[in-house]
Amino acid sequence: MKNKLTVLTLLTLISTMMIAVPIILANTNPSEQCTILGGNFAEVANAKSTGIEHYFGSGSWQNIPNAKMELYIDPTVFDIDPFTIAEIESISYVTKVEHCVNPETAPVDFSLNIYTMPYTGGDSTWYGNRLSAEPMYSYSYNQTTNEWNVWRTDEGDNQLQFYDSNHGPAGFYTGPTIADIKVNPINWTDWVPSGVPADDTPIYYYNQTVKYIALVTSTGGNWKDFIGYLDAITIELTTETITIDLEDYPNQVWVDDYWAGKPLGTEVETGKYIGYNASATIQEAINAVAIDGTVYVAAGTYEEDITVDKSLTLNGTQAGVDARGRRTGAESEIVGSIYVNSDATNVTIDGFKITGTETGAIGGACIIIESPSSTVKNNVFVAVESGRWTQPGITSFVGITNTVVEYNAFSGAYDASREPNVILLGITGAGNATVANNEMLDVGGGGGIGVMCANDTAVINIEGNEIDNTGDGVWVWNAPETTFDTLSIAYNNIHDCAKKGVKVVGTVEGSIIIHYNNIYDNTEEGVYNGVEDLTINATLNWWGHKNGPSTDYVTAGDRVSANVTYVPWLDAPHPGGTPVPYKTETVTNDILDAKTEADTEVVVTGTATVTVAEYPSNPGNIFEGDIGKCIDVHINTTEDVTELEVRLYYTEAEIADLDESSLKMHWWNGAAWVLCSDTGVNTTGTGGYSGYIWAHINAATTPSLSDLVGTPFGAAGTPPPVEAGVSIHPETLNLKSKGKWITAFIKLPEGYDVTDIDVESVKLNQSISAEWGNVEDGVLMVKFSRAGVIKLLDGATRNVELTITVEVNGFTFEAYDTIRVISPGRK
Repeated sequence: MKNKLTVLTLLTLISTMMIAVPIILANTNPSEQCTILGGNFAEVANAKSTGIEHYFGSGSWQNIPNAKMELYIDPTVFDIDPFTIAEIESISYVTKVEHCVNPETAPVDFSLNIYTMPYTGGDSTWYGNRLSAEPMYSYSYNQTTNEWNVWRTDEGDNQLQFYDSNHGPAGFYTGPTIADIKVNPINWTDWVPSGVPADDTPIYYYNQTVKYIALVTSTGGNWKDFIGYLDAITIELTTETITIDLEDYPNQVWVDDYWAGKPLGTEVETGKYIGYNASATIQEAINAVAIDGTVYVAAGTYEEDITVDKSLTLNGTQAGVDARGRRTGAESEIVGSIYVNSDATNVTIDGFKITGTETGAIGGACIIIESPSSTVKNNVFVAVESGRWTQPGITSFVGITNTVVEYNAFSGAYDASREPNVILLGITGAGNATVANNEMLDVGGGGGIGVMCANDTAVINIEGNEIDNTGDGVWVWNAPETTFDTLSIAYNNIHDCAKKGVKVVGTVEGSIIIHYNNIYDNTEEGVYNGVEDLTINATLNWWGHKNGPSTDYVTAGDRVSANVTYVPWLDAPHPGGTPVPYKTETVTNDILDAKTEADTEVVVTGTATVTVAEYPSNPGNIFEGDIGKCIDVHINTTEDVTELEVRLYYTEAEIADLDESSLKMHWWNGAAWVLCSDTGVNTTGTGGYSGYIWAHINAATTPSLSDLVGTPFGAAGTPPPVEAGVSIHPETLNLKSKGKWITAFIKLPEGYDVTDIDVESVKLNQSISAEWGNVEDGVLMVKFSRAGVIKLLDGATRNVELTITVEVNGFTFEAYDTIRVISPGRK
């Protein structure tokens, strides 16, 4: 239904049944004044406008069958000098009767009433006298059904005659004309049919001031099911002529705050008339425009709380202009709110600046949507601090079937205690929603985009938005249960949020897919899933680091919680970033071959869905002997698998500086690289590889199967020993001798400096550490405990090769010398 309270601010309300409609003046030619009354005024008069029938223009008004229509024309609403009945030259109007119960005996039609100003002794408290004229009592009556007929107060066919039901019968064929009433007092006993009682007191109508000129219908009796059309009302005074064209709702209405104070009917621009297709307020324009019409709002400031109750397009001066980055140019600014109710089945709001207040439909929101289908685009939203419970962005609390929010810019002091309060989608209807290409910058900590859906067929797309410095960027939660078919979060930049980039909590059912977003620098998590039985697909995103998101085992980009699948991720921001190499497959007692993607095989005993990806760089700390390749291994569940063997293949070039036999697998536990408890190397070459490093993973190993929730593995070895020179003294060792030291003189190969040797790293046969050392002339002299060496060599005879090992800058050097061992008394 039309918002009648708003419409009636333009009118004078006489009673619930009597509506005064102003004369709307427009200069159509120098000698005539004209007005156009559209459908909004018809509704107030309890009529309906139509474009099917017309006498003037392209439309007319029709009565509502079995309902009373009352069109009250109030001259005092405008700057028109008061006039008396004596100053009326003529009144005419045109009707077309489509249906009448008794067209031969009682051809009812729109009646004319003239009310005069109240006076002491008058007939009513709100009017003085009332003169009525019904077409069927006209002189020279000549009505044709289903054709337009002109009714007039001056001479000619269908000349109206008057009666006053307060002083005589209600209608008869011998009443006075307007000419009779203008020149003499009326004694109704002189006019009524013989024998019909009437008031015999003369009434001086002619000098009374006109209050209203009304056109009305009635109900019941001969009025039952009456259908008629009314148009072309002309009031000719001694000073001016007023023509009223009754029309349907216009398809286009223009608004300009510059027109404030202009009298209704003023032609403000060619073909644009205040009160019909031109207005100083947006609300009046919405009331006036046709369903599916367009309201054009000029640049200016409009302090209004607006209700949209019909399908229409509302265009600001920046309609079609992307609001993101739009900081210059004239704006159509609404200071207040827009409430789109459920009667408005299809609404577009395009090209405004909307500054919120604490007033409005619900808690100071900028736009409240209850319409099944709405598009909100190219608008600049500026929130203000509110002490009330508030949702100051775009809010939908009831069912929607297709809502699009795109190319808008949001900023201002959104209430940080309310989440979300920039855009809230409450979907209870059977439909979809798209929030695309908006920017939310520095919105004061309030939540960004919220999804609260109770429609298991809904498809919700959140795409291409810049979500910067909100509370939670996107929030999905239950109220009490959120269900949808698919929620797609794609191509967004979600960053620097005070809480989480994406938060999913409560009872949520549906598929959540998060792809090709840049999610980074959010304070808590990049993606948080608080729903135990829901897995979120968050693959193919940039997390702020080439090694992907942070987990319990990896410190890299934004953190992800449990039940979030993130492999593969993008190795650089989108667009431009490419997925890290990966492979995922469900395997039963077989091998996942991911050599192409990550130089890896995983041998599965049992059944598991295995995902393997290759890290662009080491996800943990650099560790000694790292061969420079790290992989991520993930299984979906440990329920049906007993063991995995992870095989990381290598080439000769990758281990060129390492001892191949020393290669082993390591895993990153979130803080340090730890040697796998069951690991080794297979040096058999195959398929271009020199071999593979293996690790067995089961319930008892380190790591265990339960650790494989996205676990980094790496591999390392030790360099082969570098030979050095050594001379050990004495050259003959008597096991019975009582000396204190065994001395070794060590010289390093060219390019190495013995001063870099850590004396404590020097060992004899990997068991006895040097106790003293000194460098002289490029030679390191070290001393070992003779007693310790004798104990080590107890039982040895003759020639024994001794090994000296030293460490220099991470490299291990080995040197060998042979001494003679004797033990006197031993044969």
